[in-house]
Amino acid sequence: MNVKFKMPKFGRHLTGGTMAKEILMTVIGTTISIVLTFGTAGWLERKQMKISGRHTAMMVILDIDESVKAMKELAKWEDDNFKVAQYVMGRLQELDSLSEDTLYMVYNFFCQGDQMMFDDSREKIFHSSQESWKNINNPQFIDVVQQFYYSRRQQQEYRNSHYLFREPLSKDEQYAYLLTSPDQSITTILPELLPKVYADPKTKIFLDYSPRRQMYYNTVADEWKNMGNQCRFLMGITNEELQKYVEKSEHTGSRASKRQLTGTWTADVSEAIEEITFRRDGTLTHTNIMEIPAHFYTGTLKRSIFMEGTWSIEGDSLVRRYPLAAQRYEIDKSGVSINDDATREEAERYISEWEKSIAQYNEQMSADTTVLIRTNAAYIDDTGDMIELNSVSVDENGEVKNTKIYMIRKKE
Repeated sequence: MNVKFKMPKFGRHLTGGTMAKEILMTVIGTTISIVLTFGTAGWLERKQMKISGRHTAMMVILDIDESVKAMKELAKWEDDNFKVAQYVMGRLQELDSLSEDTLYMVYNFFCQGDQMMFDDSREKIFHSSQESWKNINNPQFIDVVQQFYYSRRQQQEYRNSHYLFREPLSKDEQYAYLLTSPDQSITTILPELLPKVYADPKTKIFLDYSPRRQMYYNTVADEWKNMGNQCRFLMGITNEELQKYVEKSEHTGSRASKRQLTGTWTADVSEAIEEITFRRDGTLTHTNIMEIPAHFYTGTLKRSIFMEGTWSIEGDSLVRRYPLAAQRYEIDKSGVSINDDATREEAERYISEWEKSIAQYNEQMSADTTVLIRTNAAYIDDTGDMIELNSVSVDENGEVKNTKIYMIRKKE
């Protein structure tokens, strides 16, 4: 088959009309190209501005929600402690029969602590640039948010300065009481101390005002909650959209695969050093080493836990299984130095108690058939050298708690 291509005649003679026509077509083509290019760029820019504004709005709404939750938790904490304080007050003649935890809960309720401080990082982001307000493009929403942040600053100052919230035991008094304890433990002297604290007029006022404090926390929380709902309404943001935003913003990494997790990972968690080795055959070794300080010796007493188990990726979760019978506790006193003869007996008794407790636990666990199961959403960063183990639990009050642990890959 012969195929003929029509070649342009570069040498043909162009009349004035033809030349004008070609120039006009070229201009039109270029103009359309420019309109399409800049029109598309402008549309994309406006779309991105809208997305950014919506993300800023959701960030602020979450900040309001968390502030509401904090005030509600304070109200519940106040109510729980007030009830226990009333219970103990009716049993001042029999404090020796009450548990240390109950007595300490009341004592802690009466102690002045740190001032209430809200995290203002999101507020600073919101106020840092007029561009964020422009992206939101909703003056009424911005006005409500400013009202909330003003209210939060005012309530924080009121909570930290008004006598209504002033606990009866100052920090200096707490320290003075601790100095009177023979073993430097406040729980030892609470049966003798609490009747004196209850007799203080400051304690009576503090207890009398407790219901008003509860009402204050709940009232402020309800006002802020209404502001949060108003912000949702003004921006048309649903709770489902907020949840997706939270899930996306909380995890910058990707789900970890079995191949990516294989290896040894370490982390410093709760004053202990954790190390987990995930093997290709699905077995694992998990160690937890904690140093135990005490005032009657120098150096370090180390408590170690060695756990064997199995692991797998099930769906999008990392599942670890630990048979209790495969756990082993050890105590290492080789790093301990006892230079003071006056405390030698106390130090040796303390270490001996640790050794006995660990021996008993190991004996009990050796016959235990229980298998502990730990399930985490596991994410890995772009470098492949850091993982996030995310777990969700529900406490005794029905509150959902999200716990995250970050581990670093141990280099060979």
